[in-house]
Amino acid sequence: MHADILSIATALPSNKLSTEMLLTELGDKLSPLLVKTIQNMGVEQRYSVLNNSPEIIQGIEEMQAATTATELGAVAVRKCLAFVDVAPDEVGLLIAATNTQSRLLPGLASDIMALLHAILKPDISIINMQGQGCAALLKAVEVAQWYLLANSDKKALVLMSEAATPYTIKHLASREYYSFREIKAMGDPPAEQSVKMRCTEEAIQAFLFGDGAVALLLGSQNNGSAASFGSICHLTNENPDDADLLVMSDGGSEHPVVHGVPRYWMRSQVPKRGAAYAAATVRALLEHPLTPINHLSEAKVGLIHTGSRKILDGVCHKLGLSPSSPQVTLSYDILRKYGNLSSASVGFMLAEGNFPRGTGFMIVFGIGFSASAGIITFP
Repeated sequence: MHADILSIATALPSNKLSTEMLLTELGDKLSPLLVKTIQNMGVEQRYSVLNNSPEIIQGIEEMQAATTATELGAVAVRKCLAFVDVAPDEVGLLIAATNTQSRLLPGLASDIMALLHAILKPDISIINMQGQGCAALLKAVEVAQWYLLANSDKKALVLMSEAATPYTIKHLASREYYSFREIKAMGDPPAEQSVKMRCTEEAIQAFLFGDGAVALLLGSQNNGSAASFGSICHLTNENPDDADLLVMSDGGSEHPVVHGVPRYWMRSQVPKRGAAYAAATVRALLEHPLTPINHLSEAKVGLIHTGSRKILDGVCHKLGLSPSSPQVTLSYDILRKYGNLSSASVGFMLAEGNFPRGTGFMIVFGIGFSASAGIITFP
């Protein structure tokens, strides 16, 4: 199976937030060691659907959003389709993935169809992929590969759209925030230490995540003129407890939320487990009979999900790659310019990269806990 990238486009909110600006706005609330931790995450700026992030963090104003994940996704799809000469009835499948949908129901794909009713035909197949974290892209691509195998005369749209900042940028109400190392050294009772740890997690998330959307139009040209997805391998919940590594319980049927912002919980084991999942899926990918390389060193480029600089460094170390190698430079560059874009991160790399001819590999991982690795060939 394969799927050629016929067109790709991204969409961003208009509001750009620099890390240094937000640090300045917070004044002396953050300890010097926590400030250093934030500066070392590898995120210099990100884009947000929010108009007033500094005021929200300081508790001066309520949240004001300029756009939504649905609207960002619609912009990306319009741009993607404008780049190619494709009739509406040629697009037979829309896969829409998000972790930050504008509303709980209906799914993103349905809302995209409502906004693009004059562009996409209402009789196409739609698939919603929600709550699959940062690992959704290659799962969606594989579904599109199966669809194109059965419908070679059709095209498939794959959309990743994320608006994480309304979840992660919130009023940092505590008077002081410390690094995890400092909190552990304080020797507070477990309950008090847990509260301080949670506050630090919220502060870090406010600087890590960014918003954006990417749309890919896939087809089966078979003429070698377009970048083409090849073999893909997956791994989910290697250990049963891994399902609890990244959790948002509020908003589900067990913990419905009427007022208030749901909390996103990330366990401290995530960097280590993420690297282990990346290594396991890469091993499976290299053993796949249709994979054209035997070792990652043979690949021209590696596109790795932008969890954070620490996570990227951990994955590179686990795979025997140098973080300073040109092979993985683009992953760090996307993190620096856009932050953690969740499911859209590797899509942004594909949209912005100027790739040499040959074989590349992709690695995505996140909520589930889940990871996928795939091959892409550049013409």
